[in-house]
Amino acid sequence: MPRVALIYCGAMHGTPDTSSPARGTQDSRRQPAVPAIFVSVDDAALALSLSRREIYRLMDDGDLEGVNKGRRRLVVVESLHIYARKLRDDAAEQRLAAATSAA
Repeated sequence: MPRVALIYCGAMHGTPDTSSPARGTQDSRRQPAVPAIFVSVDDAALALSLSRREIYRLMDDGDLEGVNKGRRRLVVVESLHIYARKLRDDAAEQRLAAATSAA
């Protein structure tokens, strides 16, 4: 099998090409020129450090916005940011409440 095919297949499956040094980044895969609007459930789970099952539950509960495209279910990137911001705000409120009740 030609070397180019091996590099291409490895990049498609998430394993970085280690045969040549990365150019300016730690990950040698190419980044899209346009920011993503939708991501897969797997990528959303990775971004939030949650399981796929939890991502589906969050979409079913309305905490994350998802769309169906054919057989795929995609997560709206903006909803990931909103959910992360909500988690941060909730944690800050809990810390504040704990600090005021302890004082």
